[in-house]
Amino acid sequence: MLEWLYHTNHRLRLKPEPQIIGFVPNQYDQRLAIHRNILAQLLPQLEKLKIHGFAPIRFSSEFKNASGLGVPLHLYRPNHPACADFSLIVSKLVELLKKKD
Repeated sequence: MLEWLYHTNHRLRLKPEPQIIGFVPNQYDQRLAIHRNILAQLLPQLEKLKIHGFAPIRFSSEFKNASGLGVPLHLYRPNHPACADFSLIVSKLVELLKKKD
């Protein structure tokens, strides 16, 4: 995905190139060894590329239920634990938007 992004940015001659704010692993289930292994391998690779690796968004079928109704999770199930997984991402976006002012 990153290769495609870098190639496309170069091909389109975007100035300035879009900034990568970070990478968000999603549908992460810590009970699954494959998920833990992938995350353990991913974070050092992102670090080498100087891309921030956000904490993963946990797996929940409630995402599909909310999507089926056309609403985000925080409106469908406001107290669902996965809603809190987005707080660091939102904080980073708010911080970046404040810098632009």
